[in-house]
Amino acid sequence: MAIKDNFTPTSLGVTDDECVLFTKIDTLFGENSEQFFQQVLDERVRLTCEDDPTLNGKNIATKLMSPYYFASVKHPLPIGNNDWHQIEQQALFIFDNWAQAWCSYKIWKLKKQYSSPLGLALDPHAASRTRCEEDYFDSVIDNIESHQELYYTMHCKQPMLLPDAIVLINLATFVLQHHWYEMLYEIDISRFGTHFILACQTTESSPPLIVASAKINHHSYADQWLYFSPFFQTDAWLLLPTNKVVDQLTQHNLLKGPVVGGCSTQFENSLWQQITRPEECCEIVRLTVSGNQTEMIFFLYLAQKRLMEQLVALRYQIAFVVIEQPLMIQYYLSQGEAVYTRLSASHVSDSEFATYKGLWFIEPLNQALAQSSFKHYKQRTISQLKQYRNHGHKPHYA
Repeated sequence: MAIKDNFTPTSLGVTDDECVLFTKIDTLFGENSEQFFQQVLDERVRLTCEDDPTLNGKNIATKLMSPYYFASVKHPLPIGNNDWHQIEQQALFIFDNWAQAWCSYKIWKLKKQYSSPLGLALDPHAASRTRCEEDYFDSVIDNIESHQELYYTMHCKQPMLLPDAIVLINLATFVLQHHWYEMLYEIDISRFGTHFILACQTTESSPPLIVASAKINHHSYADQWLYFSPFFQTDAWLLLPTNKVVDQLTQHNLLKGPVVGGCSTQFENSLWQQITRPEECCEIVRLTVSGNQTEMIFFLYLAQKRLMEQLVALRYQIAFVVIEQPLMIQYYLSQGEAVYTRLSASHVSDSEFATYKGLWFIEPLNQALAQSSFKHYKQRTISQLKQYRNHGHKPHYA
């Protein structure tokens, strides 16, 4: 269904310089282009951390903002040939860092696969998007790799198959906007499994426009969860007070024995091993919204509201989540610990906000959101943000 065509740089949303660079890389490396990008990034990160070992617990974005990284890129890598450094320098003239170039290359390659028949192209900035909750529909789709319907996104004028649409959304938001470059290594995870989408209908006969999405990882794949992956199982994560979460899980009859552990990794792994009904637990990852800042606040509210309804219908009680988004955290704090609890925290990014590993208690959170209007949601969140700001912090919305 994806059709190759003769695209201009403008139609793909890239500059002439970017198109020249990406075409050159494709010509030189062909099917090994992705491997080339990864090898260069891996080696630069290794050299940067070698010069400053304190960066080892930080995310890639923080490492690529280090003066040691900028000093490193002045010199050729110990791997590859002279072409590698020439291409790297050309990329750094266009992009902030090599990871940003890699992400933009992935987006360019993805968009090149699609051609839109006359009448199907959509300007995502011109499409009408209201603040009326009833204008949006949501669904949970299993095995999206087999899904054949087309969807618009706010990041491309052409409709795409759902797996490609989700990948594009994740690249354009999580990676380009929020600098979670770790996702570059595992972006294809977004092509498979169960996903939640929030969308609106552009016209009666056109594909729907996705405004929010999230991946639902079932308990049977817990060994592959982000929550328990190496990056989130290091000493950089500080275990927070745990008495209340143990009490809450006990009240839900979800624990079969004591949870032990003096550090976050030990505690979280012990907690999972003591869960009595793992089938009532899931992991929610890659919850993302698109649009301008005002739209994203509304879509974030509505996506959480509709997602909770879906999770209740699927009979889930607990969701394991990793969250940095301050709006989400502050709203949960305004509701008390009955809806959400934080297990561990780390400053893995260069932002002033911690990233939290925690749990959603789905039924109470669903009830809280079901009783909220967007106006009420904003009031609760802003009030909590003011308290946060009064403690010397600055709010960050999206």
